[in-house]
Amino acid sequence: MKLKSLMKKLNESDDFKDWQKKNKNSYLSHIFNMNDKINKDIWQIGYYNADNDTMTNFVIDKEEIKVASDLEIFKKDNKINELVLKKVKIDIDKADKTARDFQKDNYPSEIAMMRILVLQNLEKVEQVYNITFVTHSLKILNIKIDANNGKAILHNLSSVTDFNFDKIKK
Repeated sequence: MKLKSLMKKLNESDDFKDWQKKNKNSYLSHIFNMNDKINKDIWQIGYYNADNDTMTNFVIDKEEIKVASDLEIFKKDNKINELVLKKVKIDIDKADKTARDFQKDNYPSEIAMMRILVLQNLEKVEQVYNITFVTHSLKILNIKIDANNGKAILHNLSSVTDFNFDKIKK
C-alpha cells in the first residue's frame, strides 16, 4: 500500500470530512497495519485529541472506510506526538522491505509469523516506522526504521515471556 493513496482515500471520504469539521483540534498520530491472513488489507489511521485525551481510528478495508468511536487513551507517561507526513520520505512498502531484510540478515533463525507496522512520531527519533515481528519461537523483534532515510536505527529482540503482565492496569 502506498502512503499517499491510503491518505487520499481517507481525505476523500465524506465520513472523514464530516468528522474533521467537528474535530479541528485532533491531529494525525499513527498509521497501523497488522500483516496476518485476516488483517493484511486493513489499515487504521488514528487521530488524537489532546483536549479530551481520545483517539479516533479510521479503518480502511479495501474501499470501505469506517469510523471507530472515540477511545480513551492508555498511555504511560508518553506524549502522543503529531505524525507529520511531510517529513516521511520513505513509503510503507520500502520500510516494510527494509525491516524484512534486516530480520533475515541479522536474525535469520527468527522466522516471522506476523508483522505489525506502525508509522508514528516518537519523541527521540521523530517520524518512524515501528515494525514488530512475532516469531515462531515466541519472540518479539522490534525494528525502528527512520521514515526520512529508510535506515534501521534501533532494534530489539525479546521473548514473549519477558513481558511483565503485572504492570498492566486492571
